Amino acid sequence: MEPVSLSPFEYTTKYLENREELLEKANLANGPRFLKALNEGKWTDPIFERRSQFPFLALYYFKSGEITKGQFTTVMLYWSILRHHSHIEVLPCSVDLNHDLMKQTFMPPKELAEATNGGMSLESHLTPDQEATFFSLMRDRDVPESERYFFLIPDYQYPPDGEYSISQYIAYETGINVFNRVQIDGKTQRMIPSHGMMQAFVKALTGKDFAVDMTPVIGLSSLEDIRDNSLTGTRDMAIPIQGVDLPPEVDNHSCPQFYDVTYHDFYHAILSSLVPPHQRKAFMAIEKVVANFRDEVTEDIEKRFLTQFSERLIDMELPSYRRETVQHIKGEFPEDYSIDLVFWDAMRDLILQTHEHLHTDETQKLQKQRGYSHILAKIKANDIINRLKNEHNLIPQIAERILSSVSFEEHGISLNSINTIKPFFENEIIRGLKKEPSFFPLRERFEKVVTRDLVLELNRINESTQIRSHSVS
Repeated sequence: MEPVSLSPFEYTTKYLENREELLEKANLANGPRFLKALNEGKWTDPIFERRSQFPFLALYYFKSGEITKGQFTTVMLYWSILRHHSHIEVLPCSVDLNHDLMKQTFMPPKELAEATNGGMSLESHLTPDQEATFFSLMRDRDVPESERYFFLIPDYQYPPDGEYSISQYIAYETGINVFNRVQIDGKTQRMIPSHGMMQAFVKALTGKDFAVDMTPVIGLSSLEDIRDNSLTGTRDMAIPIQGVDLPPEVDNHSCPQFYDVTYHDFYHAILSSLVPPHQRKAFMAIEKVVANFRDEVTEDIEKRFLTQFSERLIDMELPSYRRETVQHIKGEFPEDYSIDLVFWDAMRDLILQTHEHLHTDETQKLQKQRGYSHILAKIKANDIINRLKNEHNLIPQIAERILSSVSFEEHGISLNSINTIKPFFENEIIRGLKKEPSFFPLRERFEKVVTRDLVLELNRINESTQIRSHSVS
Protein backbone atom coordinates (compact mmCIF):
# COMPACT_ATOMS: atom_id res chain seq x y z
CA MET A 1 0.00 0.00 0.00
CA GLU A 2 1.29 3.44 -0.91
CA PRO A 3 1.81 5.80 2.07
CA VAL A 4 -0.84 8.49 2.45
CA SER A 5 0.46 11.83 1.24
CA LEU A 6 -0.30 14.72 3.60
CA SER A 7 -0.72 18.33 2.57
CA PRO A 8 1.70 20.81 4.23
CA PHE A 9 -1.11 21.86 6.59
CA GLU A 10 -2.00 18.27 7.47
CA TYR A 11 1.64 17.40 8.10
CA THR A 12 2.23 20.43 10.33
CA THR A 13 -0.90 19.75 12.39
CA LYS A 14 -0.76 15.94 12.49
CA TYR A 15 -0.25 15.91 16.28
CA LEU A 16 -2.66 18.77 16.97
CA GLU A 17 -5.61 16.95 18.49
CA ASN A 18 -7.87 20.02 18.81
CA ARG A 19 -7.13 21.32 15.32
CA GLU A 20 -10.77 21.91 14.36
CA GLU A 21 -11.47 23.65 17.66
CA LEU A 22 -8.57 26.05 17.10
CA LEU A 23 -9.63 26.75 13.52
CA GLU A 24 -13.05 27.82 14.78
CA LYS A 25 -11.37 30.44 17.00
CA ALA A 26 -10.14 32.40 13.99
CA ASN A 27 -11.82 35.83 13.98
CA LEU A 28 -12.18 36.20 10.22
CA ALA A 29 -13.33 39.81 10.57
CA ASN A 30 -9.65 40.59 11.16
CA GLY A 31 -8.52 38.29 8.35
CA PRO A 32 -8.02 40.88 5.58
CA ARG A 33 -5.93 43.08 7.83
CA PHE A 34 -3.83 40.10 8.96
CA LEU A 35 -3.16 38.99 5.38
CA LYS A 36 -2.35 42.54 4.27
CA ALA A 37 0.16 42.96 7.11
CA LEU A 38 1.88 39.67 6.18
CA ASN A 39 1.91 40.35 2.46
CA GLU A 40 3.51 43.75 3.09
CA GLY A 41 5.88 42.51 5.79
CA LYS A 42 4.42 44.90 8.38
CA TRP A 43 5.26 43.00 11.57
CA THR A 44 4.59 46.11 13.67
CA ASP A 45 0.97 46.32 12.53
CA PRO A 46 -1.46 46.50 15.51
CA ILE A 47 -3.01 43.20 14.36
CA PHE A 48 -0.03 41.46 15.96
CA GLU A 49 -0.77 43.07 19.31
CA ARG A 50 -3.68 40.64 19.59
CA ARG A 51 -1.55 37.74 20.76
CA SER A 52 -4.53 35.64 21.75
CA GLN A 53 -6.06 35.90 18.25
CA PHE A 54 -3.59 36.05 15.38
CA PRO A 55 -2.21 32.46 15.79
CA PHE A 56 -5.66 31.14 14.91
CA LEU A 57 -5.86 33.37 11.86
CA ALA A 58 -2.46 32.04 10.77
CA LEU A 59 -3.70 28.46 11.23
CA TYR A 60 -6.87 29.18 9.24
CA TYR A 61 -5.09 30.82 6.30
CA PHE A 62 -2.39 28.16 6.28
CA LYS A 63 -5.12 25.56 5.81
CA SER A 64 -6.77 27.60 3.05
CA GLY A 65 -3.44 28.00 1.27
CA GLU A 66 -3.40 31.78 1.52
CA ILE A 67 -0.14 31.76 3.48
CA THR A 68 2.79 29.36 3.09
CA LYS A 69 4.20 26.93 5.63
CA GLY A 70 7.18 29.28 5.92
CA GLN A 71 4.96 32.24 6.77
CA PHE A 72 3.03 30.15 9.28
CA THR A 73 6.31 29.14 10.94
CA THR A 74 7.51 32.76 11.14
CA VAL A 75 4.17 33.93 12.53
CA MET A 76 4.39 31.35 15.32
CA LEU A 77 8.01 32.29 16.02
CA TYR A 78 6.89 35.93 16.31
CA TRP A 79 4.09 34.87 18.65
CA SER A 80 6.60 33.02 20.85
CA ILE A 81 8.86 36.11 20.92
CA LEU A 82 5.93 38.33 21.98
CA ARG A 83 5.27 35.98 24.90
CA HIS A 84 8.68 36.79 26.38
CA HIS A 85 9.69 40.21 25.04
CA SER A 86 8.16 43.67 24.84
CA HIS A 87 11.11 45.36 23.10
CA ILE A 88 11.45 43.87 19.61
CA GLU A 89 13.18 45.34 16.59
CA VAL A 90 12.03 44.23 13.14
CA LEU A 91 14.85 44.61 10.60
CA PRO A 92 15.10 43.79 6.88
CA CYS A 93 17.33 40.97 5.70
CA SER A 94 19.18 42.76 2.94
CA VAL A 95 22.66 42.90 1.51
CA ASP A 96 22.37 46.70 1.70
CA LEU A 97 20.80 46.85 5.19
CA ASN A 98 21.97 44.93 8.27
CA HIS A 99 24.46 42.95 6.20
CA ASP A 100 27.10 43.28 8.92
CA LEU A 101 24.75 41.87 11.57
CA MET A 102 24.00 38.76 9.54
CA LYS A 103 27.61 38.32 8.49
CA GLN A 104 28.55 38.44 12.17
CA THR A 105 26.42 35.34 12.77
CA PHE A 106 27.97 33.54 9.80
CA MET A 107 31.21 33.42 11.81
CA PRO A 108 31.94 31.22 14.86
CA PRO A 109 31.77 33.30 18.06
CA LYS A 110 35.01 35.16 18.83
CA GLU A 111 34.81 33.91 22.41
CA LEU A 112 35.10 30.35 21.13
CA ALA A 113 38.21 31.09 19.10
CA GLU A 114 39.78 32.82 22.11
CA ALA A 115 38.86 29.94 24.46
CA THR A 116 40.50 27.42 22.11
CA ASN A 117 43.63 29.58 21.65
CA GLY A 118 42.96 29.88 17.95
CA GLY A 119 42.07 26.19 17.58
CA MET A 120 38.67 27.14 16.22
CA SER A 121 38.79 28.80 12.82
CA LEU A 122 37.13 32.18 12.48
CA GLU A 123 36.29 31.56 8.84
CA SER A 124 32.75 32.32 7.77
CA HIS A 125 30.45 29.34 7.32
CA LEU A 126 29.63 30.80 3.90
CA THR A 127 32.15 31.49 1.17
CA PRO A 128 31.74 34.85 -0.63
CA ASP A 129 29.90 33.09 -3.46
CA GLN A 130 27.60 31.29 -1.02
CA GLU A 131 26.90 34.56 0.79
CA ALA A 132 25.95 36.18 -2.51
CA THR A 133 23.66 33.21 -3.19
CA PHE A 134 21.97 33.67 0.18
CA PHE A 135 21.10 37.32 -0.49
CA SER A 136 20.04 36.46 -4.03
CA LEU A 137 17.64 33.83 -2.68
CA MET A 138 16.22 36.37 -0.22
CA ARG A 139 15.49 38.72 -3.15
CA ASP A 140 13.69 36.01 -5.13
CA ARG A 141 10.22 37.07 -6.20
CA ASP A 142 8.74 33.86 -4.76
CA VAL A 143 9.84 34.81 -1.22
CA PRO A 144 6.88 36.43 0.58
CA GLU A 145 7.59 39.94 1.86
CA SER A 146 7.02 38.82 5.45
CA GLU A 147 9.96 36.39 5.15
CA ARG A 148 12.44 39.15 4.28
CA TYR A 149 12.70 40.33 7.91
CA PHE A 150 14.24 39.15 11.15
CA PHE A 151 13.64 40.05 14.79
CA LEU A 152 16.21 41.46 17.20
CA ILE A 153 15.63 41.10 20.95
CA PRO A 154 17.63 41.44 24.17
CA ASP A 155 19.51 38.29 25.12
CA TYR A 156 18.01 37.28 28.46
CA GLN A 157 19.82 33.98 28.69
CA TYR A 158 22.65 33.68 31.17
CA PRO A 159 24.18 30.29 32.00
CA PRO A 160 22.71 29.18 35.36
CA ASP A 161 25.47 27.55 37.40
CA GLY A 162 27.73 27.72 34.38
CA GLU A 163 25.41 25.60 32.19
CA TYR A 164 24.62 26.70 28.65
CA SER A 165 21.12 26.92 27.23
CA ILE A 166 20.71 24.97 23.99
CA SER A 167 21.29 28.02 21.77
CA GLN A 168 24.40 28.95 23.78
CA TYR A 169 25.68 25.39 23.57
CA ILE A 170 25.24 25.36 19.79
CA ALA A 171 27.11 28.66 19.44
CA TYR A 172 29.92 28.18 21.94
CA GLU A 173 30.50 24.44 21.71
CA THR A 174 29.92 23.72 18.01
CA GLY A 175 30.87 27.12 16.59
CA ILE A 176 27.59 27.47 14.69
CA ASN A 177 26.11 30.86 15.56
CA VAL A 178 24.05 31.38 12.40
CA PHE A 179 21.18 33.84 13.06
CA ASN A 180 21.77 33.46 16.78
CA ARG A 181 23.72 36.05 18.80
CA VAL A 182 25.21 39.38 17.72
CA GLN A 183 27.18 42.09 19.47
CA ILE A 184 25.83 45.64 19.15
CA ASP A 185 27.58 48.45 21.02
CA GLY A 186 29.11 45.92 23.41
CA LYS A 187 25.78 44.26 24.25
CA THR A 188 24.68 40.78 23.24
CA GLN A 189 21.47 40.72 21.21
CA ARG A 190 19.50 37.73 19.99
CA MET A 191 18.52 37.42 16.33
CA ILE A 192 15.41 35.39 15.51
CA PRO A 193 15.27 34.66 11.76
CA SER A 194 12.27 34.04 9.55
CA HIS A 195 11.70 30.56 8.17
CA GLY A 196 12.62 31.97 4.74
CA MET A 197 16.02 33.12 6.01
CA MET A 198 16.76 29.72 7.53
CA GLN A 199 15.76 27.89 4.37
CA ALA A 200 17.80 30.26 2.20
CA PHE A 201 20.85 29.73 4.40
CA VAL A 202 20.89 25.93 4.06
CA LYS A 203 20.35 26.24 0.29
CA ALA A 204 23.24 28.70 -0.01
CA LEU A 205 25.49 26.54 2.18
CA THR A 206 24.90 23.15 0.58
CA GLY A 207 23.13 23.75 -2.73
CA LYS A 208 19.52 23.04 -3.57
CA ASP A 209 20.15 19.32 -4.19
CA PHE A 210 21.52 18.78 -0.67
CA ALA A 211 19.46 21.28 1.34
CA VAL A 212 16.69 19.73 3.41
CA ASP A 213 13.20 21.21 3.25
CA MET A 214 12.42 22.46 6.76
CA THR A 215 8.91 21.33 7.64
CA PRO A 216 7.13 22.89 10.64
CA VAL A 217 5.37 20.57 13.07
CA ILE A 218 3.23 21.84 15.93
CA GLY A 219 4.63 20.06 18.97
CA LEU A 220 7.37 17.46 18.86
CA SER A 221 8.14 14.94 16.13
CA SER A 222 8.88 11.31 16.91
CA LEU A 223 12.14 9.49 16.22
CA GLU A 224 10.34 7.72 13.40
CA ASP A 225 9.42 11.11 11.91
CA ILE A 226 13.07 12.23 11.99
CA ARG A 227 14.07 8.90 10.44
CA ASP A 228 11.61 9.50 7.61
CA ASN A 229 13.07 13.00 7.16
CA SER A 230 16.38 11.45 6.10
CA LEU A 231 14.62 9.40 3.44
CA THR A 232 12.55 12.28 2.06
CA GLY A 233 15.00 15.22 2.08
CA THR A 234 13.14 17.05 4.85
CA ARG A 235 13.73 18.02 8.47
CA ASP A 236 10.98 18.66 10.99
CA MET A 237 11.04 21.93 12.91
CA ALA A 238 9.08 22.16 16.17
CA ILE A 239 6.82 25.18 16.59
CA PRO A 240 4.32 26.09 19.33
CA ILE A 241 0.78 27.36 19.19
CA GLN A 242 -1.57 28.49 21.88
CA GLY A 243 -2.20 25.47 24.10
CA VAL A 244 0.77 23.50 22.77
CA ASP A 245 4.01 24.24 24.59
CA LEU A 246 7.48 23.10 23.60
CA PRO A 247 9.74 21.33 26.14
CA PRO A 248 11.94 23.29 28.57
CA GLU A 249 14.93 21.13 27.66
CA VAL A 250 16.38 19.37 24.60
CA ASP A 251 19.61 17.39 24.33
CA ASN A 252 20.21 17.92 28.07
CA HIS A 253 20.27 21.71 27.65
CA SER A 254 17.64 24.21 28.78
CA CYS A 255 15.29 25.96 26.37
CA PRO A 256 14.18 29.08 28.29
CA GLN A 257 11.95 30.23 25.41
CA PHE A 258 9.97 28.30 22.80
CA TYR A 259 12.04 29.73 19.95
CA ASP A 260 15.10 27.97 21.41
CA VAL A 261 13.59 24.59 20.49
CA THR A 262 12.94 25.81 16.94
CA TYR A 263 16.51 27.10 16.69
CA HIS A 264 17.82 23.69 17.81
CA ASP A 265 15.92 22.13 14.90
CA PHE A 266 17.39 24.69 12.49
CA TYR A 267 20.86 23.65 13.71
CA HIS A 268 20.05 20.04 12.88
CA ALA A 269 18.70 21.07 9.48
CA ILE A 270 22.08 22.68 8.74
CA LEU A 271 23.99 19.53 9.71
CA SER A 272 21.60 17.20 7.86
CA SER A 273 21.93 19.30 4.71
CA LEU A 274 25.71 18.79 4.70
CA VAL A 275 25.22 15.02 4.25
CA PRO A 276 24.67 13.89 0.64
CA PRO A 277 21.08 12.59 0.23
CA HIS A 278 22.23 9.12 -0.86
CA GLN A 279 24.37 8.82 2.28
CA ARG A 280 21.47 9.88 4.52
CA LYS A 281 19.61 6.86 3.17
CA ALA A 282 22.64 4.64 3.82
CA PHE A 283 22.72 5.80 7.45
CA MET A 284 19.05 4.85 7.79
CA ALA A 285 19.74 1.40 6.32
CA ILE A 286 22.46 0.98 8.94
CA GLU A 287 20.10 2.20 11.67
CA LYS A 288 17.64 -0.55 10.78
CA VAL A 289 20.38 -3.18 11.18
CA VAL A 290 21.43 -1.68 14.53
CA ALA A 291 17.82 -1.58 15.78
CA ASN A 292 17.33 -5.25 14.87
CA PHE A 293 20.58 -6.16 16.64
CA ARG A 294 19.42 -4.27 19.73
CA ASP A 295 16.30 -6.45 19.89
CA GLU A 296 18.48 -9.58 19.97
CA VAL A 297 21.02 -8.74 22.69
CA THR A 298 20.29 -9.46 26.33
CA GLU A 299 22.91 -7.52 28.30
CA ASP A 300 21.67 -4.15 29.58
CA ILE A 301 24.86 -2.28 28.60
CA GLU A 302 24.62 -3.70 25.07
CA LYS A 303 20.96 -2.69 24.71
CA ARG A 304 21.68 0.83 25.93
CA PHE A 305 24.69 1.20 23.65
CA LEU A 306 22.75 0.03 20.59
CA THR A 307 19.74 2.18 21.51
CA GLN A 308 21.88 5.30 21.73
CA PHE A 309 23.76 4.37 18.58
CA SER A 310 20.44 3.95 16.75
CA GLU A 311 19.18 7.32 17.98
CA ARG A 312 22.39 9.07 16.96
CA LEU A 313 22.19 7.61 13.47
CA ILE A 314 18.68 9.04 13.18
CA ASP A 315 19.62 12.41 14.67
CA MET A 316 22.48 12.73 12.16
CA GLU A 317 24.59 15.24 14.09
CA LEU A 318 27.73 14.53 12.09
CA PRO A 319 30.70 16.91 12.48
CA SER A 320 32.61 14.86 9.88
CA TYR A 321 30.74 16.64 7.08
CA ARG A 322 31.67 20.12 8.25
CA ARG A 323 34.13 21.96 6.04
CA GLU A 324 37.14 21.81 8.38
CA THR A 325 36.92 18.02 8.84
CA VAL A 326 36.38 17.40 5.13
CA GLN A 327 39.48 19.46 4.40
CA HIS A 328 41.44 17.42 6.95
CA ILE A 329 40.42 14.14 5.32
CA LYS A 330 41.27 15.53 1.89
CA GLY A 331 44.72 16.28 3.29
CA GLU A 332 45.10 12.68 4.48
CA PHE A 333 43.99 11.30 1.10
CA PRO A 334 45.19 13.90 -1.44
CA GLU A 335 44.90 11.47 -4.38
CA ASP A 336 42.24 8.99 -3.23
CA TYR A 337 39.77 11.34 -1.52
CA SER A 338 36.06 10.77 -2.06
CA ILE A 339 33.00 11.72 -0.03
CA ASP A 340 32.78 8.00 0.87
CA LEU A 341 35.73 8.46 3.23
CA VAL A 342 33.79 11.18 5.05
CA PHE A 343 30.93 8.71 5.41
CA TRP A 344 33.18 6.21 7.18
CA ASP A 345 34.75 8.89 9.35
CA ALA A 346 31.21 9.84 10.40
CA MET A 347 30.45 6.21 11.26
CA ARG A 348 33.49 6.04 13.47
CA ASP A 349 32.62 9.33 15.13
CA LEU A 350 29.07 8.12 15.82
CA ILE A 351 30.39 5.07 17.66
CA LEU A 352 32.73 7.23 19.75
CA GLN A 353 29.95 9.71 20.51
CA THR A 354 27.72 6.87 21.65
CA HIS A 355 30.42 5.45 23.90
CA GLU A 356 31.27 8.80 25.45
CA HIS A 357 27.70 9.93 26.09
CA LEU A 358 26.59 6.58 27.46
CA HIS A 359 29.11 6.82 30.28
CA THR A 360 28.57 10.53 30.80
CA ASP A 361 24.87 9.77 31.32
CA GLU A 362 25.74 7.03 33.81
CA THR A 363 27.96 9.40 35.79
CA GLN A 364 25.21 12.03 35.90
CA LYS A 365 22.64 9.50 37.12
CA LEU A 366 24.94 8.42 39.95
CA GLN A 367 25.62 12.02 40.89
CA LYS A 368 21.90 12.64 41.39
CA GLN A 369 21.66 9.83 43.93
CA ARG A 370 22.21 10.35 47.64
CA GLY A 371 25.54 9.20 48.99
CA TYR A 372 27.19 9.50 45.55
CA SER A 373 30.71 8.89 46.89
CA HIS A 374 29.46 5.99 48.98
CA ILE A 375 27.86 4.39 45.90
CA LEU A 376 31.02 4.79 43.89
CA ALA A 377 33.11 3.38 46.70
CA LYS A 378 31.05 0.20 46.61
CA ILE A 379 31.54 -0.31 42.87
CA LYS A 380 34.78 -1.93 41.84
CA ALA A 381 36.61 -0.12 39.07
CA ASN A 382 37.34 -3.47 37.42
CA ASP A 383 33.60 -4.09 37.05
CA ILE A 384 33.17 -0.86 35.12
CA ILE A 385 36.26 -1.56 33.03
CA ASN A 386 34.90 -5.01 32.17
CA ARG A 387 31.63 -3.43 31.08
CA LEU A 388 33.59 -1.10 28.84
CA LYS A 389 35.35 -4.11 27.34
CA ASN A 390 31.98 -5.80 26.71
CA GLU A 391 30.86 -2.63 24.97
CA HIS A 392 34.01 -2.62 22.83
CA ASN A 393 33.38 -6.24 21.90
CA LEU A 394 30.15 -5.09 20.26
CA ILE A 395 32.06 -3.07 17.68
CA PRO A 396 33.28 -5.94 15.47
CA GLN A 397 29.81 -7.49 15.70
CA ILE A 398 28.16 -4.25 14.65
CA ALA A 399 30.67 -3.89 11.81
CA GLU A 400 30.10 -7.43 10.59
CA ARG A 401 26.32 -7.07 10.60
CA ILE A 402 26.38 -3.73 8.83
CA LEU A 403 28.87 -4.78 6.18
CA SER A 404 27.00 -8.02 5.49
CA SER A 405 23.44 -6.60 5.57
CA VAL A 406 23.65 -3.21 3.86
CA SER A 407 24.17 -2.97 0.11
CA PHE A 408 26.42 0.06 0.01
CA GLU A 409 26.71 0.05 -3.77
CA GLU A 410 22.94 0.54 -3.98
CA HIS A 411 23.43 3.65 -1.84
CA GLY A 412 26.15 5.00 -4.10
CA ILE A 413 29.06 4.15 -1.80
CA SER A 414 31.88 2.34 -3.55
CA LEU A 415 33.07 -1.07 -2.39
CA ASN A 416 36.64 0.12 -2.82
CA SER A 417 36.17 2.64 -0.03
CA ILE A 418 34.65 -0.07 2.19
CA ASN A 419 37.57 -2.39 1.58
CA THR A 420 40.02 0.41 2.31
CA ILE A 421 38.31 1.45 5.51
CA LYS A 422 37.06 -1.88 6.86
CA PRO A 423 40.10 -2.69 9.06
CA PHE A 424 39.86 0.73 10.67
CA PHE A 425 36.10 0.55 11.07
CA GLU A 426 36.36 -2.83 12.80
CA ASN A 427 39.61 -2.54 14.72
CA GLU A 428 40.97 0.98 15.02
CA ILE A 429 38.22 2.09 17.43
CA ILE A 430 39.17 -0.70 19.82
CA ARG A 431 42.90 -0.04 19.46
CA GLY A 432 42.42 3.64 20.11
CA LEU A 433 45.70 4.13 21.92
CA LYS A 434 47.85 2.88 19.06
CA LYS A 435 50.89 5.09 18.58
CA GLU A 436 51.17 4.99 14.81
CA PRO A 437 49.43 7.78 12.87
CA SER A 438 45.71 7.42 12.31
CA PHE A 439 43.93 8.00 9.03
CA PHE A 440 41.37 10.09 10.90
CA PRO A 441 41.50 12.93 13.44
CA LEU A 442 39.71 11.16 16.30
CA ARG A 443 42.63 9.70 18.27
CA GLU A 444 42.58 12.29 21.03
CA ARG A 445 38.87 11.93 21.57
CA PHE A 446 39.15 8.17 21.97
CA GLU A 447 41.92 8.56 24.52
CA LYS A 448 39.53 10.75 26.46
CA VAL A 449 36.70 8.24 26.06
CA VAL A 450 38.58 5.20 27.38
CA THR A 451 39.64 7.16 30.48
CA ARG A 452 36.21 8.45 31.38
CA ASP A 453 35.83 10.50 34.55
CA LEU A 454 33.76 7.70 36.04
CA VAL A 455 36.56 5.14 35.76
CA LEU A 456 39.15 7.60 37.05
CA GLU A 457 36.98 8.54 40.00
CA LEU A 458 36.25 4.91 40.81
CA ASN A 459 39.95 4.15 40.88
CA ARG A 460 40.64 7.17 43.07
CA ILE A 461 37.89 6.31 45.56
CA ASN A 462 38.86 2.65 45.66
CA GLU A 463 42.45 3.60 46.40
CA SER A 464 41.47 6.05 49.15
CA THR A 465 39.09 3.46 50.64
CA GLN A 466 41.90 0.90 50.75
CA ILE A 467 44.24 3.46 52.37
CA ARG A 468 41.64 4.24 55.05
CA SER A 469 41.03 0.55 55.75
CA HIS A 470 44.78 -0.07 56.13
CA SER A 471 45.04 2.92 58.48
CA VAL A 472 42.18 1.61 60.66
CA SER A 473 43.66 -1.88 60.87
